[in-house]
Amino acid sequence: MEKTLHQFFQILRRYDVEVTTTEAVDALQAVRLLGYGNRHRLKAALGGVLAKSEEEKSMFNDCFEGYFRVPEE
Repeated sequence: MEKTLHQFFQILRRYDVEVTTTEAVDALQAVRLLGYGNRHRLKAALGGVLAKSEEEKSMFNDCFEGYFRVPEE
């Protein structure tokens, strides 16, 4: 779980979404509480912690959709 999130943080940083150490710890804690079971809740929790501006929210959404993509059947 932590490796997955750390990789996601790196992707966000590449797209100029600042992820501080404190925000990373808060995001990890949120995922520990919520788990990965509900994608909508996961996106809302991570977005609330990691995306501060409208521009960052847009980049976060794009990165989240690409990284946590639901496999096609």
